[in-house]
Amino acid sequence: MSDINTKAIDFTFHFKSYTAEEKGYERLSALVEKESLAADQVEVITEEGKADKYKRKSVTVNMAVPVVAVEGFTAAQNDHLQQLVNKAIKTAQDDVIGNGTPTAETLVSWDAVLEAPFAQRTAAIKVTAEMVKAVVEVVKATMPELFNDKVAAAVAQLGEKRFSLASCQPVSNAVLEKLQGAIATWYAALAEQDADVAATCEPVVNLWATNLEKVLKPSEDFDLDMFA
Repeated sequence: MSDINTKAIDFTFHFKSYTAEEKGYERLSALVEKESLAADQVEVITEEGKADKYKRKSVTVNMAVPVVAVEGFTAAQNDHLQQLVNKAIKTAQDDVIGNGTPTAETLVSWDAVLEAPFAQRTAAIKVTAEMVKAVVEVVKATMPELFNDKVAAAVAQLGEKRFSLASCQPVSNAVLEKLQGAIATWYAALAEQDADVAATCEPVVNLWATNLEKVLKPSEDFDLDMFA
């Protein structure tokens, strides 16, 4: 592995908050009791008129990832593959992070992650119209803090249509790619600010990302070679 070029990046994990009556609180308490998690890593969220909530503080780990640089690929294509690799490495840490404070010994190295068989989700969350509308409202309320109103309005308009092929047809790929980046930046900021809201938005944001990839990916079924 010595000839593989790697770089160190930070992966940040956010957690939901729970009242003392919820099962998530029981698991959180168990981690503290087993000393798998320090007590000061749990914060209490107090709101007047509401039950206290308990939330694990966000965790950031610094890990080595291989640098993707496929010869012949464009910078955007290499960046796309890099993001997939990074996501796979981060996802592989979920169980480790979920079981307490991670250490260098417990984190799963990038080579172990990429040597394992590729796993796909066996079940997907069904995204309803109500879920989409709720996330669109979050976009309208929070995205203008990062981008101008026109960007937020465009994401809201196309997002309401789930970024379907038909709704994206009048929009150039260059603009769609910019919106794709804006959504990623907005969601990352949302996760930092309010992990609970971000977790609620995640299924819809994932649907938007998937549909945008389909719109932006050129068809491989037909190309100019057929006229050769």
